[in-house]
Amino acid sequence: MPTLEYIPNLRIAGMRVYRFRGCGNCPMVDRDCQQTLKTTRLRLKHTGNERWDNWGHIVPVFRPGEWVEVEITTEVLFRHDNFIYCASATSTIYPGTSDFIDLANFREE
Repeated sequence: MPTLEYIPNLRIAGMRVYRFRGCGNCPMVDRDCQQTLKTTRLRLKHTGNERWDNWGHIVPVFRPGEWVEVEITTEVLFRHDNFIYCASATSTIYPGTSDFIDLANFREE
């Protein structure tokens, strides 16, 4: 099982956040994400410097301070302390392009 790393002092929707290390690098690696996890949409404020690879060029995909529709994936558990395993969003600079995001670059306000 992969080693988990939380983003310190970050909670979104009251949940702790794992640092995203690529699909399949979380505790769900041996389970079916579609069966075990729940997807939720949130609006978060972009506060960091989220960049993606665009054919060999690293480019910004959101403007600072912009509100972004984010899709988070959480484990479906009936307990108080749920976790966010990964999140994705569609770029507001490159419409139609979506990818996983680093939630350390986003905040609830």
